Amino acid sequence: MGGNIDVDVVGGTAEGLRLPGNVVITKLSSKGEQSATGKPGNVSLKAEGNITQFISLGQQFTKPDGSQYAGGNAVQDYLADDAVYQALPESEKQAYADKVTLDYNRFTTLKQKFTKTGGSGTAYDSAEEYLENDAVYKAKLNNNIAYADNIKAEYAHKDDDGRSDLKEKYAGYNSAEEYLEQDKAYQDLLYSSATYKDNVEDEFAQLTAEPVTVQGRSIRLTSVNGGIGTFREDGKPDKAVIMNSFAEAFGLSEDTANVNAEAKKSIYLVEKEGDMRVGSIISHEGDVNLEATDGRLVDALPRQENTNNVDEDDLIHHWIDAGLIAGTEDYEGAYIKGLKQDAANYMARVEEQFNEFKSVDREISLRQKFTKPGS
Repeated sequence: MGGNIDVDVVGGTAEGLRLPGNVVITKLSSKGEQSATGKPGNVSLKAEGNITQFISLGQQFTKPDGSQYAGGNAVQDYLADDAVYQALPESEKQAYADKVTLDYNRFTTLKQKFTKTGGSGTAYDSAEEYLENDAVYKAKLNNNIAYADNIKAEYAHKDDDGRSDLKEKYAGYNSAEEYLEQDKAYQDLLYSSATYKDNVEDEFAQLTAEPVTVQGRSIRLTSVNGGIGTFREDGKPDKAVIMNSFAEAFGLSEDTANVNAEAKKSIYLVEKEGDMRVGSIISHEGDVNLEATDGRLVDALPRQENTNNVDEDDLIHHWIDAGLIAGTEDYEGAYIKGLKQDAANYMARVEEQFNEFKSVDREISLRQKFTKPGS
C-alpha cells in the first residue's frame, strides 16, 4: 500500500492526512491566497512508511548551473558527475548506468513530445496548453459531449408517441443528467478522457526542473516506521524533502513552528529559500540532516520567560556540542573535542605501556599485547 500524494489547498489547511505504506510527495501545499487572512494554512502528513519527494527527470538531468545534460555524451557526462554512481562497486555500475540511460531516453522523448510543431521549436508552457492543441484529447472530449447530447435528445422524446423504447429506457429517471450519472458507457468515456489528461500532466511534470516543495505556514511530517527523505547505503543523505515554509513567527505552542518532523529512521529536510524555522525534529533510530542553503536554521519554539530558549548562535553551538551537526571553522564543539581527547588519551596509554614493555620487567599481558602472532 501507499503511493503518491498530490494535495493543493487554497484558502484552507491540509491537515490530518494519514496514509499506509510509503508516500511520495508530488504536491503538498496549503497556500491560503483566498482565505480571510490571506495567510498560508497548515500542512500535516502522517505515513506508516517512508516519506520521500518526487524527483522529476528534469531535475535529475539539470546541472547545478541550470543547464541540462545534452548531446551524444549526455549519459556519460551525467555519470561522471554522479556521486552515487562513482561510489558504486564496479559490479553494480553497469546496471545503474543502464537505468540512467533509460531515464535519459524517456526524458528526451518527453521533451520532443512537448515541443510545439511547425518549426518554432519552443516548448509548451503547461500541460493545459498542450492538451488544448492535442487532437487525441479533443476527440475524447467531443465524444463525451456527443454521447451526452444524444442521451439528452432521446430523453426529450421519451414521451413521444411510438417511442415506448425510450419510455422504458428512461423510466424512473427525472432527467437526462440523472441517467448519465449511472450510465456505464458514459462514465467509461469520462474516465478515459480524465485518465488521458492525468497521464499528460504526469508526463509534463517529469520535464520541470523546479523541485516539488511542501508548502505551508506550519508543516508537520511524521513517518511511523520509516524515514523522511532518502539516504545512500553508506548513510549519507541523498535526496531531501524540500520545504517552502514561511518566516513569520506566530502563536505560543510547538505546533506554530514552521517545520516539525518525526520519524523512526533518518530525516533529511532542505529549505527552498530563506530561513527554516525549526520546531521539533525527532529521529528515534537515525540521523537528522537540516539545510537552509540561502538562510539560517532558526529556533522557532516560542520564547517565554523562565524557559531554556537560547539565541541562535548558542543553539547552534549546543547542536555541535551534542554531535548533531558538524562543527565550523570557528567552533569545533565539545563533541569533536571529546573524541579527539579520547583518541589522545588512548594514544598516551599505548605509548606508556609500550615504553614500559621495552625498559623494565613487565607483565606477561604486555608481552602478549606487543608481540606479533607466530613470533
